[in-house]
Amino acid sequence: MYNILLKASSFVFIIFLGYFLKKKKFFSQEDSKFVNKTVINIILPSAIISSFGSFQKDNSLFILVFLGLLCNLTLIFLGYIFSRKKDSKIKALYMLNFSGYNIGAFTLPFIQNFLGSFGVIAICMFDVGNSISCTGGSYALTTMAINDSNEKNSLKNIFEKLYKSVPFMTYILMLILAIIGIKIPAPIISITSLIGAANGFMAMLMVGLMFEISFKWDYISKAFFILIIRYIFAGITAFIFYNFLPFSLVIRQVLVIAIFAPISALSSYFTEKCDGNSGLSSFASSLSIIFSIIIITFLIIYLEI
Repeated sequence: MYNILLKASSFVFIIFLGYFLKKKKFFSQEDSKFVNKTVINIILPSAIISSFGSFQKDNSLFILVFLGLLCNLTLIFLGYIFSRKKDSKIKALYMLNFSGYNIGAFTLPFIQNFLGSFGVIAICMFDVGNSISCTGGSYALTTMAINDSNEKNSLKNIFEKLYKSVPFMTYILMLILAIIGIKIPAPIISITSLIGAANGFMAMLMVGLMFEISFKWDYISKAFFILIIRYIFAGITAFIFYNFLPFSLVIRQVLVIAIFAPISALSSYFTEKCDGNSGLSSFASSLSIIFSIIIITFLIIYLEI
C-alpha cells in the first residue's frame, strides 16, 4: 500500500509541478505546445510499441476495442438525454464532456507502473475504441444533434483526424502486426522502450500544463454535474465489467481503471468548435483529473493491483 501511495503521490506531484511552473511562466505557451506534441507524437507511440513487443495473441483483447467505443457512445447518448430541452451550447457541453477518456496522457502511466506490459496492451485496445470517439466521433454526433449545417463532412473529418493521430495509427499498426503474427524486431523495442520510459513523467507534466482552476459558481455547478454523471456511469459499468465479464483478472482490472479516467483533453477543443463553453469544459476536465487520481489510487489499493 505504501508503494502504491508513493507512486500515485509522485504523479500528483508532477501534475502540480507542471501547473506551478506554468503559473510562474517557466513554460511559455510555445513550450507547452512542444511538450504536448512530444508526448502525443513521440513518447506515447513509443510506449505503445514497446508494450506490444511482448504481445501474445489473445482474442479477448480485441473485444476491448468495442467496449471502448460502446462506453463513449453510451455517454454521448446520456449527454443528449440530459440536454435535450436545453440550448445547443449546453447540449454540446454535455455530449462532448460526458464522453471521452484521457487514456494516453493520464491512465496509461498508471497502467505502466502497476499492471505491466500486458496491462498496457489491454488499455491500448480499449483506447482504440475510445480514440474513434475522442478524435472526431463524438464531435460528429454532437454536430448532428445540434443541427450544425456547417458540418456536412463530419464523417470525412473523423477519418482525417484519425489518420492524422499518431497514437491512433500506432495502435492500428500494432493491431495489424499482432493479428498477422509479425513480431517487432528487438532493436526497435530497445529504442522505443528507452523513449517510452519517459511517458509517466512527461504525460503527467503535460496534464499539469493543461490544468485549469476556476471559482465561478456556474462553472463549478455544471462541472460537478458532468462529473457526477460520468462517475455514476463509471461505477455501474465497473461493477459489471469486473464481476461479469469472462476476461482474465488483469483485463478486468484495466477496464475498471480505464472507465474512471478523466475527461479527454480534446473535449474542450471540440466544445469550442461547437460554439460551447470551452473554458467550462477545460475546468471540468481539470476537476476530473483530481477525482480520477483519488479514485484510481483507491481502486489500485482495493483491487490489490
